[in-house]
Amino acid sequence: MTKSSLKRSIHLMNQKAGKALKEAVTETIRDHYRTGDPLAIWRNGRVEWVRAEKLLPLKELKKRAKRSTRRN
Repeated sequence: MTKSSLKRSIHLMNQKAGKALKEAVTETIRDHYRTGDPLAIWRNGRVEWVRAEKLLPLKELKKRAKRSTRRN
């Protein structure tokens, strides 16, 4: 494997990992919207409990869901 093909492979893996992480976060927030449970986040060196609506407005969550289903 050449150096440039290795860099390309790493770049593609990073893109796939980023996409998977974003989809997982979106799904988690969607679940918390549904159940009404707060999410634990790390902010300013401590854990905070935040409602899903504060992290991602419902309109944005729906937009993300449409984008992810379109790509699959």
